[in-house]
Amino acid sequence: MDTLFYLLSLFSFAFGLLNLGGVFFLKNQLNDKGTWTLTLPLLPLLLITVLLIVEYYLEYRYPLRTFTSIVLLLELSRIAIAFSWNFITYYHYALNGIEMYKEKTVYTIGGISIFLWALTVLFLYKLPAYMPIIHIAVIILLYHAGIRAVLIFRKKKHLLLSTRTGVAIAAISLILYPAIGIGDPLGWRIPFLNPSMSLWVQGHPVYFTIINIPFAVFIIRGLKRIKRIYPISQQELEQIKQKLSKREREVLELLLQGLSYNRIAETLFISLPTVKTHIQHIYYKFEIKRREELFIKFGQK
Repeated sequence: MDTLFYLLSLFSFAFGLLNLGGVFFLKNQLNDKGTWTLTLPLLPLLLITVLLIVEYYLEYRYPLRTFTSIVLLLELSRIAIAFSWNFITYYHYALNGIEMYKEKTVYTIGGISIFLWALTVLFLYKLPAYMPIIHIAVIILLYHAGIRAVLIFRKKKHLLLSTRTGVAIAAISLILYPAIGIGDPLGWRIPFLNPSMSLWVQGHPVYFTIINIPFAVFIIRGLKRIKRIYPISQQELEQIKQKLSKREREVLELLLQGLSYNRIAETLFISLPTVKTHIQHIYYKFEIKRREELFIKFGQK
């Protein structure tokens, strides 16, 4: 068996499992409603990695046998990934306020995915020559999600951290996944691995390792953000307050009372742009980005 393939597969699986745990931890800690969606593609990708390892081992031990059940699970997992990314794309468009959540469209894509699952079972056991139809349909679904995800940057500059992570993974996938998909028909191989192995089998752990990097970056940034917005002691609050100007302290008190920017401007007899400037300075000195984080700093809900 190819030792390097197994080591790379095990590494990508461990990397993905670690990221899955990190995302699960952050989904209840971050003020980012899109965090939980990042688990959706990770789960089937982890399953695919395990199945590829098992499949390659069994084929090595029993070269004359075909393990159709494993192939079936692999095909179903790919369809699940395609649906997951489409759901994530529509969900994040709505989450970032770009457009309304298109429930009917998501249900339609879900219906297509279920139909592809049924066809996969039929084709794999009865009409294997038609399996490329499934593969083409899955690639179309993946591209539909990937292109929409990348185009989200044209719609809005300020995106949630989870959305930026999803877009980064989509952009990488749009480049790497087609290369892996068409590699076998074109006869491509990865030189430092087994030349007799399928490029898709070899390429998956490489692909999975690469897309795990944006997940890891998301977790690191998320942990930093949690640390930044934890409640701090009264002594630390007073130390930061000492860095504020008299006007900034007045604005801070009104912010904590829940007053709007316009109301603060009216109360202090200053212009709205001046209020926004003071608030930017306050947020900078408290190392935060929004009012909700300010409340957390002061131990308020």
